[in-house]
Amino acid sequence: MKSATLFVSVFLAATSLVCAAPAVTSVEARSEQPQIFFPDVMIQIKEAWPDHAYGDTTWGLVSRTNGKENVQTLMSIHIPNHVSGRKCRYIFTQPHDLGGSMSAQLFTVIGKIPLDATFNKRPSRDRHLATFKTDWSIAMAGENAQFTFFGGETFDCPGGKSLHLELIPVGDNDYIEWYEPYGFAVQAGGW
Repeated sequence: MKSATLFVSVFLAATSLVCAAPAVTSVEARSEQPQIFFPDVMIQIKEAWPDHAYGDTTWGLVSRTNGKENVQTLMSIHIPNHVSGRKCRYIFTQPHDLGGSMSAQLFTVIGKIPLDATFNKRPSRDRHLATFKTDWSIAMAGENAQFTFFGGETFDCPGGKSLHLELIPVGDNDYIEWYEPYGFAVQAGGW
């Protein structure tokens, strides 16, 4: 009888601890999962056609041929409010085609990205954030392959704001091409 009473006492104590534990809400559960945010706006600007506005696209391109004919990509990425307080990082997944140095530099730009941006009419480049190199192992590694800038360094997710960025080529010959839902993105959490 003593062991049955002890069992019931232990069972009731354990049950009260479980019941007293705070419930995990769907927002808390969601914050545990990584979330990927791709550009809302992505615009190529080309030195060879400096006044032509290509408009918003889902095709990203960074290239340079023999030190000229620069192609750069301007991007805006909206970061939702619900990731405020989390850590973010820049990632690059599965390029479509690569050549030359396979490298790019990432900058912030001053102001928003206008949909009619051209090589001659675009926001000013501001702060250098990173230089990265990709390769074919990233392209062939499958859907879960990721390349992170800064060796994985993170920054505070700017929830409710948009990041306005520019990717530019590195070296005299460079080619990085991607199509959404792959390529350049921001990842919130998940590491």
